[in-house]
Amino acid sequence: MGLKEKIISYRHEHFGGILMIEQPKALVYVDHECMRSLGLGEHPIWESNLMRLSGPTEAKLMLSDSSQSGCFFCLTDINNKKYCSETGYEEMKNIVQNLARSKVFFVLIEGGDCLTLPWLFDLVRDIRSHRMLATLTTSGTYITPEIAKECREFERIWLYLDVQNDQALPMRKRNDVIEATNKAIKMLQVMKCQVGITFVVTRNNFHLMFSLAEFAFKTGVDQVELRRIKPSGRTKESYYSLCLTPEQSDALLPSAYHAMSTFGIKLKLDCSFGPMIFSHAPNIDQMEIFDITGCIGGESSIGIWSNGEVRACNYLDIQGYDFKELQTWWNNPESFPIIREWRLMAQPPCDICNYFTLCRGGCRSVSSFVLGDPEEPDPECPIVHKYRSQIF
Repeated sequence: MGLKEKIISYRHEHFGGILMIEQPKALVYVDHECMRSLGLGEHPIWESNLMRLSGPTEAKLMLSDSSQSGCFFCLTDINNKKYCSETGYEEMKNIVQNLARSKVFFVLIEGGDCLTLPWLFDLVRDIRSHRMLATLTTSGTYITPEIAKECREFERIWLYLDVQNDQALPMRKRNDVIEATNKAIKMLQVMKCQVGITFVVTRNNFHLMFSLAEFAFKTGVDQVELRRIKPSGRTKESYYSLCLTPEQSDALLPSAYHAMSTFGIKLKLDCSFGPMIFSHAPNIDQMEIFDITGCIGGESSIGIWSNGEVRACNYLDIQGYDFKELQTWWNNPESFPIIREWRLMAQPPCDICNYFTLCRGGCRSVSSFVLGDPEEPDPECPIVHKYRSQIF
C-alpha cells in the first residue's frame, strides 16, 4: 500500500501539509513537493506569512464535571455533585463541528465519568463522521460488556489505574482498583478494543512503575502512559506531599526504561515529564522511544472544558477563549502568550540548556503553582533544582 492509499485525512500548512495515515496511525508532516506528488497541492496558505500551524492537531475535550469514581487525580475539583456549567450534547456537537472546520485530527475525551453520559457514543460517532479519531480516558468502574461493545467506536481506551500506597491518602482500596481495571481490560479486549493504561506518577507510587509494566504485560496491554502529577483539580491541596522528590525526578528515565525494556511495553510520557528526560541528555533514539516533547499547548494542542471554555492546557488556569471563535483567536499572534512565547522567556539555566527547544521550560502549571509565575523554569527539573540550590 502506497502513502496515498494510507491517508485518512490531511491539512495544508505553510511548510506543505499534515497527513493522518493508517498502518500505523500517525501524523506525517510533509513538504510542498510531497503534497503535489500526492495530488494535494496547490494551496493559498503556501504563499502566506503564517509561521505556526493553521490549527490544533488535537483537542482534549472534557465532557463532564460529574464524577462518582473518586479517582484521586481527577482534573475536576468535585465529587458526587454536578456543576451547572456543563454544556450538554448539542453544544458539544457544535464544538466538534468547529474542530472539524479547523481540520483537527484527534479528539481526546477525558474528565468526569464520561461513560455515564447517555449521549457519549452519539458524540463519538459525530467525531468519526468528520474523519477525526477519538480516544477516551476513564476509570474501569463503568465498563460493562454492553459498554465495551460500544467502545469500539474509539481508537483507544485509556484506563486510569489509580493506585497509591495504603499509607498515602488512599481514596480507593488498591486491590479493588486493580481488580476493576483487570475486569475492564478483559471486557474491552473481548470486543477487540485497543486498550492502554494511564498511571499518574507520584512520590508514593513511583516504586510501582516496574510492577505496573508487569501488570500491563500479563493483561495483554501494549501501551502505558505515565502522567506527572499536576497541581490541578483534586490534587491542589495535597500536591506538595505527592509531587516527585528530586531523587525520583532524576531517576525517572532509567526507571521507566528498565520497566519498558524488561516487559516490552511501550511507555508514553506526558509532555510535563520533559525536564526529567532531557536532563539526562538523551539521544534521538531514546527520545523517540518515549515519544516525548515539551508543552505543545496552544501550538498544536488545546484543552476544552465542559463549559466550552478553551485553554492552551487544561491544567493551566489562565485566560480561556470561546470555542465559537476558535479560528479567530488561534490565528491571533497575541493568543496564549505564556505558552506560545516560550522562546522569549528562557531564564537561567534554561537559556544555556541544549534541550531547551525540546523541553520548552517544563510544565507551566507547576511553575505557576509552586513559584507563582508560569514564566519561571520548571522548579522540579533536575537541572533547575540543582541550579536553584546553588543560588539560594
